[in-house]
This record gives sequence, C-alpha cells and structure tokens, in this order.
Amino acid sequence: GVNLYVQVRDLKTSLAKAAELGGTVVAEPFDVPGGPTLAGILDPEGNPLMLVQQ
Repeated sequence: GVNLYVQVRDLKTSLAKAAELGGTVVAEPFDVPGGPTLAGILDPEGNPLMLVQQ
C-alpha cells in the first residue's frame, strides 16, 4: 500500500481542522526520537494519512 505523509506547520491546529471536516484521529501526536512529531488520521472516506510537524 501507499503511506501518505503531509507536512503541517501546527499539528494541533491541523488535527482540529481534520476533525471539523469529518476526519478521525487514529494516532495521537507522538515524537520520533531525534525527528519530527507525527499523528495519524483517517479522512472522511477512511483513507489513512500521517501528519508531520518538524
């Protein structure tokens, strides 16, 4: 399958907007040691996306 990662400026704001537009948070924000912060969502059609904040 395909993994789609979308870089965002503000993860908290982006998660709130995704939920407002019908998405579902499936992975709360977590830090990658030495790397970015990630969170997982499903869009309204059930497609998975990872949001990345540097």
